Amino acid sequence: MAKKQKAPEADASKVLPGWIATWSDLAMLMFAFFVMLFSMSTLDMERFQQVAASFSGREIITMGGGGIGLDDLIGSGIMDLPSIAEGVFDSRPSFEERHYALENLHDIASDFRTYFAEYHGLDGGEIDVIVGEESVRIIFPGGVLFDPGRADLRPDAFEMLDIVANAIFIHPELFVEVEGHADNVPMRSARFPSNWHLSSERAVSVLYYFVSQRSVDPTRISARGFGEYHPIATNDTPEGRARNRRVEINLVNRDMRAPQFEGID
Repeated sequence: MAKKQKAPEADASKVLPGWIATWSDLAMLMFAFFVMLFSMSTLDMERFQQVAASFSGREIITMGGGGIGLDDLIGSGIMDLPSIAEGVFDSRPSFEERHYALENLHDIASDFRTYFAEYHGLDGGEIDVIVGEESVRIIFPGGVLFDPGRADLRPDAFEMLDIVANAIFIHPELFVEVEGHADNVPMRSARFPSNWHLSSERAVSVLYYFVSQRSVDPTRISARGFGEYHPIATNDTPEGRARNRRVEINLVNRDMRAPQFEGID
């Protein structure tokens, strides 16, 4: 009876663990993915199209002898990415639009400075007007709008706020962000257990005046209280604490902000 021949033993040096293939496939997938991200992040659409075209129709990953093309890797819609990105980039304001909007903000700020030039609050601070790339920020010392420790608007504050309300009506592209701020002296009262409560209620008082008395569209305005946690001066001196007790009204042209993807705030 013939003896069974033993099967030739496999060369252990030529046998690779199974995870090597999986790891290699994953590495290639990640490489292709980050190439796509990099080509888009440069905002150079011509370059992106060149990179995408270089992959199109080619087998970029091999698995078990088979090839996977770009469409199989990410989906048949991958070649639509340039048009999507172009749509996002096209929504950005042009240089001329940004220049015009910035000039408009400077004009608004100049008008405010003219109105407020001679006005000083009870804290002895001037009303400050600052122009940013997309907004005009008006800083009211606490004594201009409110009596110490209170959140009810002073009667002579209405004139100041009416000037701002007029600008809001004239410029419908502007959104209003009202911020309340305090110094670091603890506020403990039945109505205001903390500086957060006081600063928040002061911001809401300004907002409510705009909406209820000046009919500002409530979808264009918001209010926030920051307590003592966003100082603009030292709290070690009476003068510094007086500067930190303030209400800021930020008039923002949101059209000048970079476009956001849906779901990202």
